[in-house]
Amino acid sequence: MKTSEHTSNEFYKKLGVQGLAAQASEHRAKGDLQLIKRISKKTDKILDLGCGYGRVTIPIAKAGYDIAGIDLAPNLIREAKFQAKKQKLKIRFDIGSMAKLPYKN
Repeated sequence: MKTSEHTSNEFYKKLGVQGLAAQASEHRAKGDLQLIKRISKKTDKILDLGCGYGRVTIPIAKAGYDIAGIDLAPNLIREAKFQAKKQKLKIRFDIGSMAKLPYKN
C-alpha cells in the first residue's frame, strides 16, 4: 500500500523543478518575503516546510534570515542545495516529512 508521502514524492519527482517553477510567480515570492519580514526578526530560526527547490527559502536567506528547508522530494532538495551553493548561501536543506519532523525543537 502506498503512503501519502510516497504518492507525493512520486508526483513531485514527475513534476520536477521546471514544472513546479512554472506554477510559481515572482509576485508571490515577493509577497512571501514581505510577510516574513513583517512577522519575523532576523534572529528567529525559520523552517520552510515543503521548501521544494528553495523558491522561498533562498530569497529569505539572501535577505539575512536564518532559514532551513525540508521537503519530501529528493530531486527538489538536490536543486535547492545546488542553487544555494551557486549563490554562496549556507542553508540547511533536509529530505523529510513535515508530518514527522526530524528535529529536536
